[in-house]
Amino acid sequence: MPVQMTQRQYEQLVGDQALLETDLSLQVVGFLQARGWHPYRMARIVVPALQLFSGEPGVADYQFRYYLHPEAAAGAGLLLWIEFKRESDRRTCQCLKIARSKSGRRCTVCDQKNWREREEKYGGRVWQIRTFQEFATLYQKYYGWLHKPETAVRGQLALPNAK
Repeated sequence: MPVQMTQRQYEQLVGDQALLETDLSLQVVGFLQARGWHPYRMARIVVPALQLFSGEPGVADYQFRYYLHPEAAAGAGLLLWIEFKRESDRRTCQCLKIARSKSGRRCTVCDQKNWREREEKYGGRVWQIRTFQEFATLYQKYYGWLHKPETAVRGQLALPNAK
């Protein structure tokens, strides 16, 4: 059973250490699961020797689904994509370097940017998150209505500490 602690207790424990992507993703996944979202870990897998390709180049780290009213409208829900980054991540496009090396590799920075832009063009919501505070601000702005008494849906009022 995971131990629950306040943000202040966490900061005292961790001190000035920067969070890893894994730490941030665990926080966000736990937060969203506690609020009824279903996480799906995404990945691009390529095994050239077997001609096996799975996933899209640049796909976000996680897809989260929130089903609104399964009894009344099966399949109706919300979809959120999240790409996690370290706060200190300063990666830039490597297309020229890769082209010069003739390695045949892909530029992951450009793949992620292109994938995100394509999803957003279709109406998808894709967040690139570096801190939990950044995530919490976006979540409150776009999905805070899910947890308000006047607009809550399917069991949200039954959550612990819901007001």
